[in-house]
Amino acid sequence: MGCKVESQLYLTKKNTQLLVYQCLKSLCFSNEQASNISMLVNLEDCELYGMKSHDYHVFMKTLI
Repeated sequence: MGCKVESQLYLTKKNTQLLVYQCLKSLCFSNEQASNISMLVNLEDCELYGMKSHDYHVFMKTLI
């Protein structure tokens, strides 16, 4: 029974991650210096690829 609960938590975590990355895929920033985040999102791996330090800065500043 413990394995079933763990796998359910894992699936919930993966589904939540996927929702977050799908949201990121649809984002556009008004700052012209920031790259288009949607091009950096990999939905299959739930990862961001190729972000530069300025992109992180603009991204985090926008979230705050």
